[in-house]
Amino acid sequence: MRSFHATHDEPGILALPMTAAYFQLIMRRFGEGGASRTALLAGTDYGDEATAAAEIPVRSQLRQLTNLDRVAPAGWGLELGATLDVVTHGPSGLIAVTATSLRGALDAVVRYMTVRTPFVDLRATEESGRFSLRIVEPCALGAVRTPLLEMVLLSLQATIESAMGRRMGEASFTMPATRPAYWRRYDEFFHAPVTFAGHAARVSLPAEWLSLPCPLADPIAHRSTWTRLESTRQRLAGDFADAQVERILATGSDAGAPLGEVAAQLRLSTRTLVRRLAQRQTSFRDLLDRHHRERTAELLAQPHLSVAEIADRLGYQEATNFGRACRRWFGISPTAWRRRLRDC
Repeated sequence: MRSFHATHDEPGILALPMTAAYFQLIMRRFGEGGASRTALLAGTDYGDEATAAAEIPVRSQLRQLTNLDRVAPAGWGLELGATLDVVTHGPSGLIAVTATSLRGALDAVVRYMTVRTPFVDLRATEESGRFSLRIVEPCALGAVRTPLLEMVLLSLQATIESAMGRRMGEASFTMPATRPAYWRRYDEFFHAPVTFAGHAARVSLPAEWLSLPCPLADPIAHRSTWTRLESTRQRLAGDFADAQVERILATGSDAGAPLGEVAAQLRLSTRTLVRRLAQRQTSFRDLLDRHHRERTAELLAQPHLSVAEIADRLGYQEATNFGRACRRWFGISPTAWRRRLRDC
């Protein structure tokens, strides 16, 4: 689905379709009695047929969560968040755990967050030896903001730990101030310290972890899941400039295409394309770099291609420049990355 990196078109977000899996999970967990079931469904525009629906509008999911907040005990976000393991997130979880490295897993989580939950998005930053994922709220979450953020952070914890194969005790979590009355319960659920500060929720971990191999890495399953998620993302991306550029790069050569050529295909001036990408808080350089990184990971998995051939296909005239790019992307040389793929 759409990733809302620029304006907050709240009515549009609330109308977007999303998986009904979480809706159904909440009904099974909290709606066993007739009265509870009625309370949870109030105002969602769904009745018993919701248990068989594949998708529901975002507004229906948020309404159900608001209903839940009225009837469930304080801390329900922690309780529910603890049940959201990787399997719960379907293809969005599978693509993370089958990545070859934690960096690849987190790249996938950031890229496809809104495919599963359009009402939250992620931003990744890396500085001073730490890698952080900040939760962005494209629409007002109202009374369920705190429990929803708890659920997302616990879900990220489960995904990261599944991709790493161990607990993430050296990480840290941030929840927006102020802390809830039940904050002491956080130690029961979070495997790393939680602080209450700032205006956004985030998880931070050592940047050196990014090069760790994923124990469940499966390049074939990862690529298949990527194709499925990308198809959904592109189909629902509308007229967003970044999605259009990504589509052109993905269907072109391994090396990609220059800015002017892509702009011409979109019937835009280069200045207009640059401006539209800036509105989406990205750039052509960033999109092309991601294209190169993804193609490199795919090509290195093909043993019949030499590293020099791959560098040439990606448009690198100097092997040393390609090697530096791989170290920036993967933390290791292309040869070492290929060896890691072979050993997985």
